[in-house]
Amino acid sequence: MRAAEIHEYGPPDVFRLTTDRPDPTVGPGQVLVHTRATSVNPIDCRMRGGYGRVLFAMMRGGNEFPAVLGRDIAGEVVAVGQGASRFSIGDRVFGAPNTGLQGTYAEFMAVAEGELAVIPDTLGFAEAASLAYVAATSWAALVTHGGLSAENAAGQRVLLVAGAGGIGSFTIQWLKAWGCHVGAVASARNAGLVRGLGADEVVDYGSADFAEVLRDYDVVYDNLGTDEGRAVRTLKTDGTARFVTIVHPFLSTVDELGMEKGMGAANEEQARRREQYPALGGYAWSVAQPTGDGMAEIARLAAAGKIRPQITDTYPLDRVADAHTRLEEGHVAGKLVLAVS
Repeated sequence: MRAAEIHEYGPPDVFRLTTDRPDPTVGPGQVLVHTRATSVNPIDCRMRGGYGRVLFAMMRGGNEFPAVLGRDIAGEVVAVGQGASRFSIGDRVFGAPNTGLQGTYAEFMAVAEGELAVIPDTLGFAEAASLAYVAATSWAALVTHGGLSAENAAGQRVLLVAGAGGIGSFTIQWLKAWGCHVGAVASARNAGLVRGLGADEVVDYGSADFAEVLRDYDVVYDNLGTDEGRAVRTLKTDGTARFVTIVHPFLSTVDELGMEKGMGAANEEQARRREQYPALGGYAWSVAQPTGDGMAEIARLAAAGKIRPQITDTYPLDRVADAHTRLEEGHVAGKLVLAVS
C-alpha cells in the first residue's frame, strides 16, 4: 500500500512516500479501513522530530523505523475481523485510533471497532477526518478529566486558552452544543472567527491579559501551554473548579530518562503541581484517547448542524511535508487535511 514514512527524525523533508508497505493484518475485533482522509496535528509534527520516541518505539515492538505518523482516520470498511460486529463492509467510519503499530498516513489501517463511529451523511471524508483527533483529545480532557457530560454541561463555564486552532475551533462548537458558557483567548486576527463559532467571551491576547479579565470559570482547558498560575486565577475558588492541560512534560520526561524513571519523575512532577493549587477540585495532565462513543456523539452533533468542520486547506498525501511545514509556521485557524486515497 501507499504510505508516508519517516526513516529518521528531523524536519518535514524526512517524509518518504512508499508504494509497497505491507498491508495490515486484521485481527479479532478489528476492521480494515481504506483510508480516504486524515489530518495533520501538532503532535504529528513533534513526533516527526522525535517527541515521544521512547514510548512509541516500545509500542512498535522496539522498532522505531520506518514509522508511519498520523492520528485520525476517515474511510470505508473493506474487511471485518473475527468477532467484530459493529460495522459492515462499505460503512463510512471515522475515529482517532490507537496508532501503536502504524499511524494513519497510509492507505489501509486495521482498527479496533470500538474506536470508530459511523460518519454522518452530512459530512465528507475530509470533514470527518478534521474532527477525529481533536475530538478524541478534547473528549479525554473535558469528559474524562474535566467531568463534563451531556447531562451536566449546561451552564458550566469553560475557558479555552487557545480558541482559534484545530482544537479550539472544534471544542467551542461542541461545548456550545452542550450548553456551556465558553471563554476563549485568541489573536485580534482570529477574534471574529472565535466569536462566530459561539464563544461568549473572547480576549485578544495582544491587548489584554486574560487572567485579569476572565473570572469564575468552572474549567480551564489549557490547549496551548500557558502559565498555569495565570490560568488558575480565572477559576472559581470554591473547591469545585478543574484545570486540565494537554501541554505537559510527560512524554519529554520519558524521552529524557527512559520509561521507568521517566514515568516516575513525570508522575511526581504532576503531583507536585497539583499540590500548588489546593483550592482546585481537580488538576490533570491529559492525552488523547480512542473513543468510539465520543465519536458517535460528535457525529450526532455534526449531523444536527451543531458542529461545522473548519478546514483551512487540503493536501494530497505526497505533499505531507508541505502540510507539516504550513502547520509549523503557525496561525492556522482550522485544520489541514491530507487526502490519502
